[in-house]
Amino acid sequence: MFVEFNNICPKCGERVRGYIDYLDSSTQEGDEYTKNKVECNFKEANKCTRNECPFFQKAHQTIKV
Repeated sequence: MFVEFNNICPKCGERVRGYIDYLDSSTQEGDEYTKNKVECNFKEANKCTRNECPFFQKAHQTIKV
């Protein structure tokens, strides 16, 4: 599951487009997804990691469906 974003990045000050990848972590109790990684069009240029990414940090840890 991918959750897209398109906004101004507070870290680099540029408009970025990207997504947060969520892995299926469903159990018998229900369907849910856990955040895994982040990708954006400025990630390589700015040497960003998911721990530094404001979009990744603000995203929900799990999404229940």
